[in-house]
Amino acid sequence: MKPKKKKLSQKQRDISFLTRWDKRGLAKIHGKGFEFVKDEFLPAIERLAETAKTKAEKGLVADSFYYLGDIHDFNDLNMVPKNQPEMI
Repeated sequence: MKPKKKKLSQKQRDISFLTRWDKRGLAKIHGKGFEFVKDEFLPAIERLAETAKTKAEKGLVADSFYYLGDIHDFNDLNMVPKNQPEMI
């Protein structure tokens, strides 16, 4: 009988998700399309940004926002996160 896997917390799932996409790189994230970025990538960034405590977690959030900024520049889209002020 296989041992039961521990259920990961939302924070652990977000870290795993963002780390996986960080390793895949900008082109892969961009290639997944607008709906992926809006519905999956951005919410994971926002959730982790609210709870990030370690330097590594904050760095992952920063890298993810960097990717989001590049995608914004590529597409000229307004995808500012809910908690971020708009640039003037």
